[in-house]
Amino acid sequence: MEHLNIVLPGLLVMIAFLLKLIVNQKVDIPKTIESLLGLPVDIVFLALTFSVAFTLSSVENQREGLFYCFVGFIIAMIVVLIWKFSQYLFVDKRKIWILLLFLNLTLAGFSVYKSIEMLTNSEKPQKIENTNNNDNNFENQ
Repeated sequence: MEHLNIVLPGLLVMIAFLLKLIVNQKVDIPKTIESLLGLPVDIVFLALTFSVAFTLSSVENQREGLFYCFVGFIIAMIVVLIWKFSQYLFVDKRKIWILLLFLNLTLAGFSVYKSIEMLTNSEKPQKIENTNNNDNNFENQ
């Protein structure tokens, strides 16, 4: 249960990827690569979903959450642009699409990692201050 915050979102993305790949389609290598090129888009929107959940989870999170949502939208636009360009390069048989795929997966992976970290850190209980000082105050009265 220690890594559930990573396993469940990863499983969700993998299920979505596989369903889009195999349902009502003939699976071949070019189709698989095209689906793989779009995977970072799914990942970055998962990250945005976590950022929105963080923002809505508490009034105290709204300022920080809105900032991360804004940054997430910018990253999402970049990821979509890289995805579309890498599709063009793949169809044009230029091998540079592989580098763009890794760049896109890195951007999306970092985004989802940071959003999970933000969301799970906000749910941890606050550290309780040392209550010994309060006990001493009662003794002095």
